[in-house]
Amino acid sequence: MARKIDSLTISCLILVCFVVMTFKINATKESTFRETKKPKLPAQLGGWNLRRELPISDDILAILGTKGAVIGEYVNEKQGKILVYILRSSSRRTSIHQPEYCYIGSGKNELLQKGTVDIQLNTGKSIAVNYLFIQTGRGFQVVTYFYTANELVSNSYNKQQFYFLLKRLKNEPVEGSLVRISKFYRKGKFEEELESLQPIVKSLLMNREF
Repeated sequence: MARKIDSLTISCLILVCFVVMTFKINATKESTFRETKKPKLPAQLGGWNLRRELPISDDILAILGTKGAVIGEYVNEKQGKILVYILRSSSRRTSIHQPEYCYIGSGKNELLQKGTVDIQLNTGKSIAVNYLFIQTGRGFQVVTYFYTANELVSNSYNKQQFYFLLKRLKNEPVEGSLVRISKFYRKGKFEEELESLQPIVKSLLMNREF
């Protein structure tokens, strides 16, 4: 009986070592994949026009570990302005993160509500995206965001990361992104502000060439 247990233990140890070595091998290969280029912002998104691209410092890009980041300011005469943030990476899946930690990590903002909303596409299908409702020192902020990994589009960070990891273990190319749309406002109803962002989200989901 003792020999059987010892054999099982040894087999488990070999399996663990194999998994660890696989991760190490793929980690060293990670740098061989091409780095993502900076995303191109569309001139128009759901009735909103691109006014300018906001700068991202080299220090921030170094922290993110990718040059594939861009922030665009879009305007609409009736509804003000919004920010579209696209972070893309093909060499480091850890570059992509969950936005809520950035918003509430400083302790200056309060997360009032979070959830998902279904975006109806022209194809008849719908895709769920995340939303955040945040109180800041200068008013309120509504945020929608989703993740991609190759053809995958999801509101689940864990699903995206698992997909990313599987492709890496197979030594297959993969590119993932975080797409975030946000809007500041002082007065108004949260539901209306969230609804105003949905045409932008739909436009981004329908056009994945950004």
